Amino acid sequence: MSKDSMFASSSVPRHLLRGAIGFGLLASSFALVPTVGPVALGLAPLGLVALRGCPMCWVMGLVETVTRGRVERTCVDGQCRLTTSGTADASPVSFDDAYADEHGSDAARLSSTWPSLVDAPY
Repeated sequence: MSKDSMFASSSVPRHLLRGAIGFGLLASSFALVPTVGPVALGLAPLGLVALRGCPMCWVMGLVETVTRGRVERTCVDGQCRLTTSGTADASPVSFDDAYADEHGSDAARLSSTWPSLVDAPY
C-alpha cells in the first residue's frame, strides 16, 4: 500500500477478501442478535476494522486498488484532470467526447447544454 492511497490494498483479491470478511462480520453481528443477544454486536467493530472504516471506505479502497498505476490525477492552474497512465501529455477524453462516441454527436450537443459540475464554483 502506498502512502497516497489510504484505503487501497496490495491486490484486488486481498481487497475482496477483506470485504467478504468485513461485510460478513457486520451482517452476522446483526443477524445473531436474536439468538445470542447484544453480545453479538461485538462483531461489528471487527467488521469495520476489516473494511478499514465504513463500507464506503472499502468501496473507495476497491477503486484505488483497481486503478492503481492506470489512472493519474494531474492538477495544473487549479484544474485537475484524470488521465490514463502513459498518456499524461495527451489531452484527456471529455465526457462529451465519450458520450458522442457512444450516442452520436446530437446527444453530445444536448449534454453540453447542461452546466458542468466540474466548472461550478465551490
